[in-house]
Amino acid sequence: MGLNVGVGGMIKGIHQDQMTIGGTVFGGETSHAIAGGVWNYMIPGTERVFLSAYGMFGYYPQQRAYTTGPETYPPGSPLPGSNDSSNTQFFQADGASNWFDIKMEYVLPIGATRNDGRVDYKIRNGLLVSEPSGGKEWNPLESGSTIFVARQFNRYQSFEFNEGKLDGTIHAMEFGLLYDNTDFAPNPSYGSRQYVATSHDWGWFESKKQWSFHELDMSKYFSLGKSEWASQRVIALNLWTGVSPTWEVNTDAQGNRRVEGNPPYNEGATLGGFTRLRGTTTTVSTIRPCSMVQRNIVTPLPITHLRMCHG
Repeated sequence: MGLNVGVGGMIKGIHQDQMTIGGTVFGGETSHAIAGGVWNYMIPGTERVFLSAYGMFGYYPQQRAYTTGPETYPPGSPLPGSNDSSNTQFFQADGASNWFDIKMEYVLPIGATRNDGRVDYKIRNGLLVSEPSGGKEWNPLESGSTIFVARQFNRYQSFEFNEGKLDGTIHAMEFGLLYDNTDFAPNPSYGSRQYVATSHDWGWFESKKQWSFHELDMSKYFSLGKSEWASQRVIALNLWTGVSPTWEVNTDAQGNRRVEGNPPYNEGATLGGFTRLRGTTTTVSTIRPCSMVQRNIVTPLPITHLRMCHG
């Protein structure tokens, strides 16, 4: 992207203790973007329904996508993004990348959130000193927080090649269930977290294709206690897997293959980017099923006070 200059900010606790507002804007010779959002706004008249809305609109140089296009692929040629594909099989061009999400979360009245949809944490030097919200036993009725998630997400992306523009739009829904059974949700030292979800695009408005995707994300945390150089040591394990039941390869009489019913490369079974295999190229795999196991060693964040909408 070259040299970019921007400004951004985030503030928490205005209007509601758990609510966060943030935004940023930046630009360079080719790239420019503006982003903003509101997170964890409690719907008036409720104590358990929280709304978040956030998005980003930008233009970036040399966007890269490891994915199949509308064309067919001859026999013996690996599909882009598959296990056997080459790292040179990708689309790359300048273009727009705009997205906007609206997420609603309902905190179930069980476990640590039986009496209140929010959890108050008392912390000192980034470490929890109050009663943990979970982690001592795996029992959604008694420990941790269980949250129903409904997310409506939208994205438009374009690739501006010399011979023409390739673009696409999605307007999809995600429904999921999160069970956070950790001691301290923002910075766990022990416990576990599970999230199961399904997403579907019905081809609404500018969206041109229908697809579905199912995913499972599980994390486990083990505390190693203090040491001479750290006040907290944690081993974090993560397993993520996903599959698209609508993904299929159709073959014509000449053996040429075309992929249909597949989710967009940045919404399906992918690895890389900000959340999975961080530090690697975004979306390095776009095959029908995909799994990942990850291990991290983490240390405390410099937090002094926090109130969460859920555990």
